[in-house]
Amino acid sequence: MVILGIDQSLSCSGLCLLKDGKIIKIGVAETKPNIIDFSKGQTKEVVTTLYNRFPEKKRKLLELHDDCIKLTIPKSKLTKVDKKLLRMPFDIRSEYILKQIQDFVGDVEVDIVVNESISFGSAGQVATLGQLLGKIQGFYLGKFGCITRDVAPTSLKAFAGKGNYSKDEMYEALTPENQLLVDGYPEKKKDDIVDAMWLAIYGHEVLNG
Repeated sequence: MVILGIDQSLSCSGLCLLKDGKIIKIGVAETKPNIIDFSKGQTKEVVTTLYNRFPEKKRKLLELHDDCIKLTIPKSKLTKVDKKLLRMPFDIRSEYILKQIQDFVGDVEVDIVVNESISFGSAGQVATLGQLLGKIQGFYLGKFGCITRDVAPTSLKAFAGKGNYSKDEMYEALTPENQLLVDGYPEKKKDDIVDAMWLAIYGHEVLNG
């Protein structure tokens, strides 16, 4: 039984693959909020596709290069309206997140996908994160017929030990072996991966069978 734990977010989604009760892989899926930062480090194909998908009225601020997209004016001269125009559309960010998740999973056949449900304390992001959750679950259910479940943050913390656990306590509740897997990651990524690990463990111990 293979379980994929996903702590989804637009900026950094924690990922964990667990097979027969053992974590076999961890990682993240990341995107940036504006097209300039998003394009950095991408391939020429991705950068060109990204540029062409932006509406023509937005491209007046953009200059296409082989490995990135740059501004046509100094950043200091950007107006509030300009900055809004440079924001990455949800559909592109979510597609890229889903592609990174697919690349992370590779050829492994997933049986259950477990996500963290949306916290209504996420001011201004509830609708967007809900859309992202639906897109991920819809993909794995529709294309692979996976079982998809989401777990409330407080329920996940209670499963780990206590419903009001902090990020540090969620890490400390992992076995020493699993702590070693995530050690070395930057703190933000580490927190997201730890949640994904607990989601996968929850799937194995609570939802499996």
